[in-house]
Amino acid sequence: MNVRRVCALILGLVGDATTVEPLAQALHDEGSRVNELGQDALWSVWFRLGTRAAARSFCEGMNLLGQNKLQAAILNFRQAIAADQNFAEAANQCAIAHFLLG
Repeated sequence: MNVRRVCALILGLVGDATTVEPLAQALHDEGSRVNELGQDALWSVWFRLGTRAAARSFCEGMNLLGQNKLQAAILNFRQAIAADQNFAEAANQCAIAHFLLG
């Protein structure tokens, strides 16, 4: 089980789109800590899947979202989506900000 924990942790640090499937499998592991690390790793990977141009706007959007500046966050997420239409997490965070606006 320790090996699976370390693998989930490492994939969270350096993983890319090719590691999403193994990390998704970690969510069904018998060890609850492996599940938690797998979930954290998936979020980490998803946050890194955009292009560099999209990443700048995305990071700023995340900072603004954390400050509850929802309209500004949405604008940044839209810029990230415009820079990389395949950046699913930017669209997800944009939807979350819209939801929080009501």
